[in-house]
Amino acid sequence: MTIEEKEFINFIKNTYTKPITLVDVGANLGHYTEYFNSIVTTKKNYLFEPIKSCLDKIKKEKKYELCNVALGAKKGNIVFYEAKGKESHSSAVNREWLYSKPEYNIDTKIIEMDTLDNLINEKIEVLKIDTEGYELEVLKGSINLLKNNKIDYIQFEYGGCFKDIGIKLNDVIDFLKSFGYYIYELKNKKFSKIETYNDDYKWTNFYATKLNNII
Repeated sequence: MTIEEKEFINFIKNTYTKPITLVDVGANLGHYTEYFNSIVTTKKNYLFEPIKSCLDKIKKEKKYELCNVALGAKKGNIVFYEAKGKESHSSAVNREWLYSKPEYNIDTKIIEMDTLDNLINEKIEVLKIDTEGYELEVLKGSINLLKNNKIDYIQFEYGGCFKDIGIKLNDVIDFLKSFGYYIYELKNKKFSKIETYNDDYKWTNFYATKLNNII
């Protein structure tokens, strides 16, 4: 967990008085959800993780629904690159420059993909996406939730994976703007609105909400 992720989770704690729903896409070993639940009172947690060996290691909780499926823009099968021993670097994006390094053991397989719209039709207070470059595809599979105001806050990861898949942060900004969302960066407990972005592909998280200003 990074400092700004902890700051965001504390912000969520102070925002809601009732138990909320968290959707963790790219849950890996469930550390994000586990920390989130240590700070925020939740009623339901959906953890999506395409690597079953990772999902099996997540501590079972009554409020957890573990989903062994990849999420994307449409339902079907995709090629997935599982990095054995470095599972958090696995992706539906072929990061050839990285995966060709000798320390990587890549298992290329065909896996099931579905959309968030197909699997969830309830209010989501927080949607966290960490899918190694597939963040925009996950959002494209959430159009009904986005346009029907069913997602309050979105945390999504940005970094070199965007370059690998051939997209820019402005592509995500423009997509979310079309549904009335604003994009923010969080530093030193302060949210700064991002209108446009010159890509540097440095790892960070960004946040989206329909609130025009976050204090």
